[in-house]
Amino acid sequence: MLPRKSITRASGSSSLQEGRMKRIAWAFVPLFCTAMFLFAGDKNSAHEMTGWVCNAKCVDHSSGTATCSKNCSETSGKVVFISDEGHVLQITNQDKAQPMAGKHCKMTAKKDPASDALDVQNMVELRGP
Repeated sequence: MLPRKSITRASGSSSLQEGRMKRIAWAFVPLFCTAMFLFAGDKNSAHEMTGWVCNAKCVDHSSGTATCSKNCSETSGKVVFISDEGHVLQITNQDKAQPMAGKHCKMTAKKDPASDALDVQNMVELRGP
């Protein structure tokens, strides 16, 4: 008879532990859902970046990273943004970017996830080195 009581006791505590585990697991579900919503919303926010606004025909890739050629005198056509890291990004609203062509700028823009193009919110010319 002793073994029977110990088996009953063990199965009762097992059931109790399973209940606790389920409650703990369900407590984390809202936490994970909230985290997913926070990270998903971050993609559409505006980002600040620095780089050069350059005519697309004046982009020079000869050094391994993209730069804006200083000797280029092209003024017609689209402008692109070349980040300080050397990434070339298309600009959707050309009217805001055209006046800054050939200048080093600080830009606030939203990135379109489908096309990887920038929608310029604000641009300020950076002066100095």
